[in-house]
Amino acid sequence: MIPTFVFEDMNEASVVWYHAIAEQMIQAQNNTVIHVNRYSKDRPQLSELYGFHPNDISIANFMIPAVYQDLVKQVYWLHPDADGKHNSQWICTHAIATDLPEEEEDASSTLTYRIVDKDRVTGKQLLRWKLKSQYKLAGLQHVTRDSDLALGSAVLDVVLDYFSSSDAGTSKEVYAKKIEEFVSFCRDRIQPQLICIRRSRLSGFMETEPWQWIEEYLCDKLDEVYGLKLIQLDTLWENLELSETFSENSKEVRKFTQFTATPASENRSDAAQEHRDRDNELTLPHGKINVYDDLIPEELFTEIYTHYQYGLRWQFQNIGDGDDVLPSFCANENYPDSIYELRDLVRSKLDPRTPEPRIFINGHVFGLGDGIHRDSYAINQPGNPAKTAVCYINPIWRADWDGETKFYDRRDPSQADLIYCCLPKPGRVIIFDNTIPHRGCPPSRLCNKLRITVAYQFPPLPEN
Repeated sequence: MIPTFVFEDMNEASVVWYHAIAEQMIQAQNNTVIHVNRYSKDRPQLSELYGFHPNDISIANFMIPAVYQDLVKQVYWLHPDADGKHNSQWICTHAIATDLPEEEEDASSTLTYRIVDKDRVTGKQLLRWKLKSQYKLAGLQHVTRDSDLALGSAVLDVVLDYFSSSDAGTSKEVYAKKIEEFVSFCRDRIQPQLICIRRSRLSGFMETEPWQWIEEYLCDKLDEVYGLKLIQLDTLWENLELSETFSENSKEVRKFTQFTATPASENRSDAAQEHRDRDNELTLPHGKINVYDDLIPEELFTEIYTHYQYGLRWQFQNIGDGDDVLPSFCANENYPDSIYELRDLVRSKLDPRTPEPRIFINGHVFGLGDGIHRDSYAINQPGNPAKTAVCYINPIWRADWDGETKFYDRRDPSQADLIYCCLPKPGRVIIFDNTIPHRGCPPSRLCNKLRITVAYQFPPLPEN
C-alpha cells in the first residue's frame, strides 16, 4: 500500500514530505521526484534568480528548500506540452547572508536558486558548486509520456491541472482518457514510495474544472495499479499538534459566528426544513439574517461563474441611490437561464407570496467596495420587511481573500459598529431584511479573482 496524501497547494507539500521522512515512508536524502504539472514549462523561467523567505513557499519555489537540504537530488517534470528534447538541467540553490540582526537566527540567511542547462555549465563552475557548502544541486529533466525512461523508485507529485482542458464543456470521457494514459505511463516506469496529489483549486487552475471527479477517478486508477493508503491531512495536523494553532487563528471568525449555517436538504419534510431554517436565523437590531450553506448546487454556481468570468458582459458605472452612489462593476441585464434557476432556489426559502425581485450581478476587485447602505426597498413596514438575497458563486474562496458582506448597527460610518460578518463561501446564500445597514467588501490584494455575487432584492409582501 502506497501512502497517499491529497491536499490543496504546495505549501502543504513541504509538511507532508518532512512528515513522510519522520515516518520512514521515504528516505531522508537523495530522493527522486516525479512532478506532474501542466504549467511547469513556463514557471519558473530558465535562469531565473529568485529570493524568498522560508515561510513563503509556493508553486514556484516549494522544491528549493528540499533541494538545499539534500532531500531531493533528481526531479523529472512531466507535462503534456514538453517539446520532447528532454533537456537536462541543474537546479542550483545558494544560501546567502542577510543584514538581519544576529539574534534572529531563523532568518539569518536567504535561499536563491537558478535553473541552467547542464551543457552550459563549465567543469570549473560545477566543481565550485559541489565543493562549497552553501551550494546544493539537483538534476531537472523535462519529460513527456513518450519518454523512454525507467524512473524507478520515486515520490510521485501530481497536480490535477495536468489533466485540465482549455476547452469549455470538456466531457468526462476526455478527462478519463488523460488519466488512463498517465496511469499507463506510471505503471511501466515508476514505483512510487509516496504519492502526493494537489488539487490546484486555490491557485485558480482548476476552479472551473470538475476537480472532484478528476481526483476520485485518478485515485481509483492509481489504486488499481499500486494500492493506495489514503491519509487525511486532518489526521496529520492532529499528529503534528497543529490543531491548537488553527483554533487560535479562527477566534476572530468565531466571534461573528453566532449560529451554525447548515446545508439545505431535499430529503426532509417541510416542517423539519422550517425548523432548520429557524436554527440558521440571526436576529439583529434592524432585522433578521438567514444563512444557507451549499444551497446552490456546484454545477449551477460554476455555470454562472464561468458565464460572467469569461464573457465581455461587465459595465463600470455609478451604481446606487442618493449618497450611496459609487463606481462599480455590474453586468448587463441579458441574464442567462441559470440566473432565474438560482432565483427560484432562493424563493424556496421565502414566503410564496413574495413578489418578483430586482436582479443585480456585481463584481468586486481589490480596492473597490461598497459604502454602508440599506437597499432601495428598505421602507418602513413593521412585520413585513423587504428582503435581499446575496448569492456567492465563486467556485473557490480563501478566508484571507476577504470580500465579506458586513452588517452594522447603524448606517453612519463614523458611529457604526460591526455586528455580523459573512464570508463569500462557494454556494452560500445569505438572506436578510434589507433594513439592516450593510456593505459588500472588496477582495484583499492576495486575491487575483473577480468577486462575483448575484443579488436579488425582493419587495415587501403585498398588503392583501
